[in-house]
Amino acid sequence: MPARPSRVAALLAALALPLFALPVTTLPGVATAAESPQQADDLQHTQKAQKAQKARHTLHPGSPAAPGRRVTQGATQRATQRATQRTIQSAALDGSIVFIRNANVWLIRPDGTGLHQVTSDGTADSPYEDPTMSDTGVIAVARGGQIIRMLQNGVVLGVLAPPSLFLPSPGTLLITPIHEPVISPDGSRIAYSQLRSKDYSGRIRIEELTSFTDATGLSPTTTYGIVSGREPAWLSPTRVVLSSSGIADLQDLGHDEATTWFYQDQVISDEDGYPLQWHGINHPEVSADLSRVTYLVGDDFVGIGSVTGDPRTSIPAPPTTPACFLASDDTTTPGPVFDSPSLGPDGRSVAYEELGDLWVVTSFDSCDAATSIRLLVPGGTNPDWSAAPLAPPALPAPPPAPRPGSKPAPGPGGGGAPGAEQDRFEVLAKAAVQGSARVGRTLTLRPARFAPSPQRTRIQWLRNGAAIKRATKPRYRLTAADRGRRISVRVTAIRAGYSNRSVTSAALRVR
Repeated sequence: MPARPSRVAALLAALALPLFALPVTTLPGVATAAESPQQADDLQHTQKAQKAQKARHTLHPGSPAAPGRRVTQGATQRATQRATQRTIQSAALDGSIVFIRNANVWLIRPDGTGLHQVTSDGTADSPYEDPTMSDTGVIAVARGGQIIRMLQNGVVLGVLAPPSLFLPSPGTLLITPIHEPVISPDGSRIAYSQLRSKDYSGRIRIEELTSFTDATGLSPTTTYGIVSGREPAWLSPTRVVLSSSGIADLQDLGHDEATTWFYQDQVISDEDGYPLQWHGINHPEVSADLSRVTYLVGDDFVGIGSVTGDPRTSIPAPPTTPACFLASDDTTTPGPVFDSPSLGPDGRSVAYEELGDLWVVTSFDSCDAATSIRLLVPGGTNPDWSAAPLAPPALPAPPPAPRPGSKPAPGPGGGGAPGAEQDRFEVLAKAAVQGSARVGRTLTLRPARFAPSPQRTRIQWLRNGAAIKRATKPRYRLTAADRGRRISVRVTAIRAGYSNRSVTSAALRVR
């Protein structure tokens, strides 16, 4: 793929604005007691790499006609850098950011402290995706077409499995799993989306639908309706703003038709040659105090502008021309640059993904020396900034060990202290046996998936339902004693405070 042309150079040339470059700042030591040595090593390695790199971001005020501060090079630029450093050290940012790293759910404070891993069973083949978090600290995250609600400690509150939003139709090429679950700030409802590509007489069209459900139980799609658009963001428990073909729409739950809030050319110049002219509006999100809106321009720029009116209850005028754009100076990496901008509780700072890393820009709306940009988590994606503090509840303490010679009474499912009320695992995927069922061949366990992740699992291979002695490994070699018998495997999840949960695979008859 050819190298991408410099977006920043083209943008600044078109705007005829001076360059305002901010230095990338390194993270302070953020290793915590909850981190593994490997995680701490990763961050230390990143800090060293950052000291060597010279990458910059570029901020520029509004549109060509918009008033704004002009920051020049030289002495002014050096003062800007010093002011930026002070801002980073003194800024007090509320809430916490949930994001994905290495296929799992993580949390971090916006100042770079408190890095905390929420899940550990995500894999490249079965990743967690698109997490969001309510102001009460409840996380909603997609996995395998399901929506999982969990606490900050990974304890699962419930699993929703919405049906496809699309009806069967000729010409359908691909339908994505359910994705982008967005939990409302009060935690009562979840919006979710799905995309379909379809062949219309040789032309490929992407269709996007969104629906809604109560968080504690799956609501029929007839309750709140199915609407056109994606990337919803909650304005109230009954209204969202979403993007639809590059347009920002206001959608009331239970209503078939959305109302257009603003078009691309109402906030972006439509002058010939303007570098953002043909970019649509994506990922619109309004601050909690309703004063500002952030959005992607295509996937190459992040903008922030002011809101006039109340988008929760009315159809306000289009937002002002963005007070500031954020662009990347990386001109070599092809493909999308930015994703998932999310406003912080102060309404002026934004967490976002850039080229597979998690960044934060503070005082974004001022677009001057008070603005700071920092790399928060290398490899962090899909961020969502919530007003909830980072405060994962403590997991239940394991029961005391029995005295020598005593036999504890079995609790429910064979685990836990006698008489204690136990939480239950959710089974996300059943165990399965892989391989050829012939004597001399080896069968392999495809593990079951549980939520939350068990602290350990117990494996037992079965012959006609009875345990096979010493067959407790993920692989089992078939013997002559198995011929004509049905072989299966049982997996038991074990975790302190939870009832043991066992699942048994379908059986294979050995030939």
